[in-house]
This record gives sequence, structure tokens and C-alpha cells, in this order.
Amino acid sequence: MAASDHGASSGPGARLVPMPRLDGLRGWAVAAVVAYHLRLVPGGFLGVDVFFVLSGFLVTSLLLIEADGTGGVSLGRFWTRRLRRLAPAVMVLVPAVLVAAMATGWPRTRWDDVALDGAATLTWWANWRQIGGGTSYWAPDPSPFRHAWSLSIEEQFYLLWPLALVVVVAWAAGRTPVRRPVGAVAALGAVAGFGWLLLVAHRTDDLSRAYLGTDTRIATPLVGCALACWWTEDRRAAPPRLAAAGTPIGLGVLAVMVATVDVDAPSTYRWGLIPLAAIAAAVLLVGLTAGGGRAPDRGLGGDPVSRYLGTRSYGIYLWSWPIQVLVEHRWPDLSRAATIGIVLAASLTVAEGSHRWVEQPVRRGVGWARPARIRRVATAVAAVVALGAVVAVSRGAEPPPVHERLDADEVAADAATRPPPTTAPMPGPGVGEGEGEERGLRVMVVGDSVAFTLAYHAAPEDLPPGIESLDGRGLLGCAVLASAGWTYPDPRTGEFTADRGGGACARQAEAERAGLGGRPDVVLVPPGAWEYSAARSPDGHTVAARSAEMGEVLVDALLERARAADAVGAAFAMVEWACPGPESSAERRDPDYARWLSDVLHDAASRGRAEGLRTTVIEVTEAVCAGGDPAGEPTDEWLAAVRHENHVGDREGARWVWTEWLGPGLADWLGSG
Repeated sequence: MAASDHGASSGPGARLVPMPRLDGLRGWAVAAVVAYHLRLVPGGFLGVDVFFVLSGFLVTSLLLIEADGTGGVSLGRFWTRRLRRLAPAVMVLVPAVLVAAMATGWPRTRWDDVALDGAATLTWWANWRQIGGGTSYWAPDPSPFRHAWSLSIEEQFYLLWPLALVVVVAWAAGRTPVRRPVGAVAALGAVAGFGWLLLVAHRTDDLSRAYLGTDTRIATPLVGCALACWWTEDRRAAPPRLAAAGTPIGLGVLAVMVATVDVDAPSTYRWGLIPLAAIAAAVLLVGLTAGGGRAPDRGLGGDPVSRYLGTRSYGIYLWSWPIQVLVEHRWPDLSRAATIGIVLAASLTVAEGSHRWVEQPVRRGVGWARPARIRRVATAVAAVVALGAVVAVSRGAEPPPVHERLDADEVAADAATRPPPTTAPMPGPGVGEGEGEERGLRVMVVGDSVAFTLAYHAAPEDLPPGIESLDGRGLLGCAVLASAGWTYPDPRTGEFTADRGGGACARQAEAERAGLGGRPDVVLVPPGAWEYSAARSPDGHTVAARSAEMGEVLVDALLERARAADAVGAAFAMVEWACPGPESSAERRDPDYARWLSDVLHDAASRGRAEGLRTTVIEVTEAVCAGGDPAGEPTDEWLAAVRHENHVGDREGARWVWTEWLGPGLADWLGSG
């Protein structure tokens, strides 16, 4: 969100009459956006649309004043002023956020992504970077640069709109007052843009494309451009009688939308709510700038607090989101109130520093930036530092784990259709096909991405004595209850949505049946990655997290798998949830959760044995967690194997886990039976 433009000039003699209430409007808009980020109001994201309309209005007003006064527009001067307003703060932001991310323990497997996000922020294509990344804008674990999409659209608008305006001005010279064709082009562009937004929103399931695209969002600033061609200084000075009514009307519509509209709801895009917000912002702008505003709008935009926030709105927008992301990443157990307090205090402090010592000096050529030579040197140094930070972070990255690189649907399709290692009838565990000949266990691994990595990274030659083969049937993101149609709360909204495998878990039961067709000796399941949360049954009944009822539901689901294994002569082993590393989520690291789940697994094993099933729990050993306690401190060897979280990270990690823990655990259990 660019610094205030009113009272500024684009070229010689081009100057807007000051409209101080617009600073206050900016203050309210940035407050709404920050409140949305902090999950206080669902529709606060519409503050960005208010900024877009304001930008279109102010920039077009400046350019038209210049065109009226000089007969043309100096593109070079305009773009230089834009860069001096926008670029300095971003050149400080990017390296600072990258360094802070590293200092707060940002996972090395995500360093490459965050470095590219920083580079895209520096070069104003962050929105297309996010679209091309293939990840939903609302996915968990967001980038600290996710908010840069709107800055990129605004800068792209500043690049393209003046070019269009210059063409229209040249065409209109000597024919007609320039405001008419410029207004017509802006209005037609807005209509076409909103039409395209509706079309895209109806043709895609992932609304990120509609939310982030320059082509789908450019209509909103064009509303401001069209308004500037009609709502001239003359009209503002002697406004129509109804103009002042724009304040309560526009404010009322926006207030209702901020309180009720959801950013990821299809209706927001398919029912025309984005155009409605843009029109409401334009109506509000008319009311606020009409001469002789009436009592109802004197407080809005005129109070010192909102005007202060408005003059710092660019810095507040730039810094508040990365501060929030890094605080929540570093201290995930902080209370909501503490998080909000820290984010607000830090954001206002840093934004004030940015305003005083970066934005204003460079923009106005005052203070330390008064000498042009100093400005040029500072710009060069800042560019080198920013580029160096991007390169250094990228070079220090580690490749992401395999379960984050692969497509969940492809993994599910493979697990559901791949033939088992053999379809011939198998002799009992530990007995070979020749009389007296012993063989190792054939183990089928089922579950979620933890199960997937246990089998995926295990090379046959690395398996310990007693394990002949592994058949991996784990699916990405598929918890114990997923195959039965249970849903889980979205980490961001709390709403119960489809399984975390993106719909792939519908094939979980099919994948397990395919594996059982090979008649394994043992079915191994490692629950825990998702069982910490509440879940909702297919009939709409919600079961609370870690409740007695949840324990019963999980026991029933595990025993159902144990019975299916027993039907083909296989034993059933559940792996105890083992002390995850520091890069796992707070819920997964909670010692009380580890103990609760251990009790659930032991209950399932006990009930299975009472039914005559061969069921057990492969318990944590001292090689994995201190004292052999699943809630204890992880050992160095275990942390290396799971890369400081809870998934086996590579072949060496899989070798260690199977050789030092799971293989001996299975052999001791079945060997003693």
C-alpha cells in the first residue's frame, strides 16, 4: 500500500488539493487488513480493495492534472516517483525478514521457497510467483512474504495504466476533453475485469487464481481511475447535494462485508462481492472528499489516530504480516492475546522507524538522503544486501522431504493399484517355503505420510535380519479415520473440511486391500501425525480432540484394520508416537498428547488380543526417546533420522529406524509368540 499521494505532484504544476481524510481512510483500511491477518474479522482483506480504489483515484487525478497543465504525461518522472515511494522500504524488508526467518528456526527445507518469495517481492511479481507455485493462497504454514501479492499488483498497475493513459491523451488531443475518454477506458476496463474475475471464479476450484491474478484484480483500481475522471476538484469543492451521503452508505456496506465475508468462500468471487466492495469504497471516497462534510463523517478519517495509521499504512502493511508469521512460527504455544499484542506493538514500532528513517527521507530527499550521491550509494548498498540475502538463504537450503514433493493423488493411485510383492499363498511368519527353512517377515506399512516415508526410503538391502520386504501403502495426509470419510478442522479457519490428503484418502481402503492381497506377515501402522485434533464423522457428529470418545473411535478403527489383517493371516502392530523433533507442530510435540495416544494404542492392542487377534504396540526404546518414554527428549540419532520433525527423511534415516527400532521390535514380538 503506497504512501499517501494527495498533496503530491506528478510533474511540474501537477498537484492535488490536500484531502487529509484520505489518510484516515488508509488508516482504517490497514487496520482492517491487520485484523484479518490476526483472524479477528473475516472480511478485513477488503481493506486491500479500498487501497486499490484509492490508488487508482489519486494516481489518475495526478496524471490528469499534469496532462491538463502540460498537454502530456512524463512517464519517466512518474515511475521514478513511484519507485522512490515504494522500493526503499521493500529493499529493507526483504533481507530483514530473511535474516529473521533464519534466526527463528525457519525449516531449511523451505529456505529456497522463502528466498524466491523474497526475490519476487523485490521485483514486483509476487502474485504470479504464488499462482505459479501451485499451492493454495490459504494453505497452512504461509510464507512471510505472502502479503506481497497486492504490492505487486499495485506496482504492475503503476507500470501499465500510465501507458494506457498516455495513449488516450495523445488520441484525445484537439478532439475532446481528455477526462471523458480516459474515464470511458477505465470504466470499460473495470467492467471487463470484473467479468473476467467472475468467469475465472466459476471455472476453477482453487480460488487463489481469482484472488491473486493481476488480470482478475486490476478492475478494482480501475474503479478509482474512472472515479477520478468524474469526481474532479471542481465537483469536490461544490459537490452535488447527495454526495455527503456517500460516507454512511459506503461505510455501512464495507462494515457489513468486513464483518461477514470470507476470503476463501466461492460466493465472494462468484456473487460479485469484490465489485461491490470496490463500488462501496468509491462511494465512501466521494462522501469523505465532498466539500462541507456533515456530522456523521467528521470522525471517520478526521481523527488523529486513523490519520497517524494512514500516514504509516505502507510500513504497517509491509511489516505486520511477516512479524506475525515469524512470531507464530517461533512461539506456537503463545496465547492468542499475547500474539496479537506482540504483533501490534512490533509492527507499529518498525513501521514508525521505516516511515522516519527510510520512506520519508528517500521520498522527499531530506535528512540523511538530502544529497543525491548519498541516496544513490544507499540504494546500491541496499540492493546488494537484499540480493545477497536472497542468494545466501537459497544456497543454504536443503531439499524438501519427499512427502512434500510428491502429489497425494498420484501416491494414492499407485498404492491402490500396485501389485503386492507376491500374490502366492505365504507360509506363516518366520517359516520358509521349504520345510524347516526360515525367512524374514513381509511387512505391509499403512497410514499417512509417516508410514509412506518409512517404506519409501527403505532400501531392500538395508533391512535388518528378520525383515524380508516392505510393502508401503501409506497415503499422504491420510489419518486413521480418513478412509471412513471423517473430516478434520482446517488449521487456519477451524472449519471441518475434506481430508488432509486433498481427497486422495478416499482410496486408502482400496490401497490397503491391494496390499493385503499379497498376504503379508505383519501390517504395521504408525498413527499420531493427525490424531491430535478433533474430527467429524460422515453423519456430522463432531468428536472432541483427546476425549474419551475420540479414544473409542480410534480403537474401533484400529481394530477394524486388525481384523482385516487377521483375515489374511497377518499380525497387526501399532507404532508408538515417538517424541517428534522441534520442527514438528506444537500439537505433535505435546507430551500429554504422546501419553494419551500411547494409552489408546495399548487399549486397542489389549482388546485385539482379547478377540484372539495378534495385536501389539511397538513401544519407543531408549535409542529413540530418553528413558524409552514417548514424551521424553528425542535422541540425536532419532532427530537425524526424522530431520528434526517426525518423518523419516532419507535412506540413512530409514535404515536406522528399521535396524535400531522397528525391525527388532517386530522380531522380538513375533519371535516370542
